[in-house]
Amino acid sequence: MNIVYPEIAFDGELVPLRLEMVDSIALHDSEQAEGDVYDVDQWFKRRGYSGIGYNYFIHSDGTVIEGRGLNTGDAVKYHDGHVLSVAFQGNFTHSLSMPAAQYRSGVRLIQYLMNHIPTITMVDGHSHWAGTDCPGRYFPLGEMIADSTTKTKS
Repeated sequence: MNIVYPEIAFDGELVPLRLEMVDSIALHDSEQAEGDVYDVDQWFKRRGYSGIGYNYFIHSDGTVIEGRGLNTGDAVKYHDGHVLSVAFQGNFTHSLSMPAAQYRSGVRLIQYLMNHIPTITMVDGHSHWAGTDCPGRYFPLGEMIADSTTKTKS
């Protein structure tokens, strides 16, 4: 799995996750069709967070970018200690489709994380944990969960 490690400066220290406590992956959309990982980082900072709240960010071209990595996220209130957050560039409340490269990278990242953190048993949309429509009604949630949890993992 090729993961890009951008130079993001967090306001404060990140707290490493206790991987044995991580049991889920939450999928998000960034609500921004054009914004890259640095734009998302600034969006979080303008709202008082220490930086991007997602553990990983997948650009529309399929590039997988580390946000907080295996540190405590800040994207699923009350659940960040046991849920990894993966965000996809785009606004799937309005966008009717996800680019194929982005979809494939999402499936591969989920499989990679599940292989490396065997305590992960659940993948769902952000809305599972919070009163939100994230990742949006056009996000291919069911298909992505099925493709990443039922196929042979690599």
